[in-house]
Amino acid sequence: MFAGLLLLLVSRAASAQTATVTTNKTDYVPGETVVITGSGYLPGETVALTLVESPLIDTHGPYTAVADANGKFVNTSFVPNSADVGVTFTLTATGQTSGRSAQTSFMDASGNLDQGANGRITADLLSIKDPVAWQNGDLNANNSHMIEGFSVPYRLVLTGLTPGSNHAVHIEWDIRQGGLAAIDYI
Repeated sequence: MFAGLLLLLVSRAASAQTATVTTNKTDYVPGETVVITGSGYLPGETVALTLVESPLIDTHGPYTAVADANGKFVNTSFVPNSADVGVTFTLTATGQTSGRSAQTSFMDASGNLDQGANGRITADLLSIKDPVAWQNGDLNANNSHMIEGFSVPYRLVLTGLTPGSNHAVHIEWDIRQGGLAAIDYI
């Protein structure tokens, strides 16, 4: 009877294994492959991978993976696109046989690009407002007095990045409006 009880306890402990799911990073740029790994699933079990976006921009998946002999899986099916910038993804991995489930989140963080406004037109056109008033939007006569030859200062604020990891920034300017130069030089 003792051997039967011991076997029952070992059997329950094995079936109570905790499922996990992780990604290799917490933040991705568009075009970068998300490496999803999991453990604690039944050997040979199909694991459903669902992604929910916040805010909801578009949908991806669902994806699947098959657990190996140790109950682990790897999936590289998801690659965020440019529409996903600023989105937080909630990833849920659910074993289709065991019902074991795990959840994690990651993002495609966005940057905040600001222009330096130098104040309204004053008697001294060369006056520069100090400290710079950072403007997230257009510079116009209500907040700036840029003239020929002035250079507009910019700053890019990035938050939510993983320390010690590499990051890429891609910036483009459309400096023409109605066939005219809107900015002389950057």
